[in-house]
Amino acid sequence: MKELIDGLLLGDGSLDKRAKNARYRHSCKHKEYIEYVIKQLHEFGVFTETIYDKDNGYKTGRVFQCYSKVHNDLTKHYERWYKNKKKVLPPDLKLTPLVLLHWYIGDGGFDSDKGYLRQISIAAHSFSFNEREILCEKLREFGLKVSNTKKGKINITKKSIPLFLSIIGECPVDCYQYKFDTSIYNSPQPKYKS
Repeated sequence: MKELIDGLLLGDGSLDKRAKNARYRHSCKHKEYIEYVIKQLHEFGVFTETIYDKDNGYKTGRVFQCYSKVHNDLTKHYERWYKNKKKVLPPDLKLTPLVLLHWYIGDGGFDSDKGYLRQISIAAHSFSFNEREILCEKLREFGLKVSNTKKGKINITKKSIPLFLSIIGECPVDCYQYKFDTSIYNSPQPKYKS
């Protein structure tokens, strides 16, 4: 559960406190991914009440949201991830393939210019420059070449894309397959050895 929650919270997921316990919240443009997250949470006894389908207020259309019921284990994660109701990077965060998978699905993607693949960019705006640098160091431990930008993103170089995709494995949902489509990047992918 810790790996799942950590990956989701690095990305679009959030926790909020209700009385003494916390609940999980997630918003996404793809209902399929929300349903997948709910299924994963259910395996750990964290249940959701409803999926909400809302107009996101932009021309891009709809957004799907889920809120879990409060759960004691989520409260422990809230205490790790939040200080004064602000999301912070927990000191015990360990990046694993599962954590990276959910972070990438939530906030990452190919960065291309006129069809030319430049890199993978992962948004990390909610973290300070120093927190992003910690994340970069953890990514470098996998052998990835990365950079921390002042614009709140972490970039993974083009040469590291095959290794990164090998580390995180296959996409678990159809709606985000485009984030894993390497047809525009034809180099063979090395296998990650854990």
